[in-house]
Amino acid sequence: MMLNIPTKKLAAAIDAMNAAGLIIDAAKLSNSVPDRKYRSGTQAKPTGLNGWYVIKYDSALDFITIVYGNFEHGDDHKLKYHINLKSHDQPIRTSEERKRLQEQIDAKIAADRAKQTQERQRKAAHYSAEFQRLPLCESHPYTDRKGIADIHYLQLHQDMRFNKNLLCIPFYDRGIIQGYQTIAPDGTKLFNGSIGGNYWQYPLTNPLPEVFTQANSFFIIGEGLATVLSAYQAIINTYRNIVFIPYMLVAFNCGNLDKVIKATQSQGLPYLLLVDNDSTKPRNAGIESAKRLIMDNPNAIICPMTFTNDCDANDFIIEHGEQGFIDLLIRQDPIMQKIGV
Repeated sequence: MMLNIPTKKLAAAIDAMNAAGLIIDAAKLSNSVPDRKYRSGTQAKPTGLNGWYVIKYDSALDFITIVYGNFEHGDDHKLKYHINLKSHDQPIRTSEERKRLQEQIDAKIAADRAKQTQERQRKAAHYSAEFQRLPLCESHPYTDRKGIADIHYLQLHQDMRFNKNLLCIPFYDRGIIQGYQTIAPDGTKLFNGSIGGNYWQYPLTNPLPEVFTQANSFFIIGEGLATVLSAYQAIINTYRNIVFIPYMLVAFNCGNLDKVIKATQSQGLPYLLLVDNDSTKPRNAGIESAKRLIMDNPNAIICPMTFTNDCDANDFIIEHGEQGFIDLLIRQDPIMQKIGV
């Protein structure tokens, strides 16, 4: 079904979507099918799929609502743009028409959300069973290339099917596997399951609650496995004689960091936030996200650790070594002082 949207109104809708960071053009929007969810690139990640939109069409009122969002701003963050397709000589819709339209849209959104939840649960069960059937991963070319020598203790799995060698990282919701990310030797990453609000954690539970308390525990949180794991190993290797425990949290993308913090902050532990510096991109999503995380989570202690231009923790450690990372950590972060270093 083709939607005959006037050029002027179509341009205004595109401007609104562009303002939210989506990369969208007239051809793509005008050829969209109602009620189908589309993905798009964003200004921060033009080749990615962090943008999304759905067109809702009311044939009785000849009225369009575009529901859209940018996952970099959070999975639940959505915006709406309304387009009245009626010609100027037709009467403006009445308050009753507007009420009926909004009720229809809200009902459709609620039904879509319930359907998505049911499908997410079905996928979670499937991917959890699939992950459990894969063998444990003792080593992998990706982590070797990232300078991470030892991963056997992390309980990650390995998919050697179809002549591939994929490192598999599970992500959890309240300790239950919802799916897993695969990383190929060249760094190509794919998700098997819905990532929104889920995360990888190690250790998953406190091994010695009587020893590791709020006084000597903290989270290391970042977007990717190599970022978090390389920082974790640098800290463990340097301070191996001190009694403390850092928990690793991998959010998998910038937009998921806020959900991970909200899901874990009830434990009362501070966060060492490893900030990806995306200075070469039009929008530095890492830095902007760090600022927003601190503002949006006033009850959490978030200590951002920043690096040089277009660099993350793993890049920094590869270039400057673990001691260079520790020196920077001591200068920037009060968490290590908290545990007595």
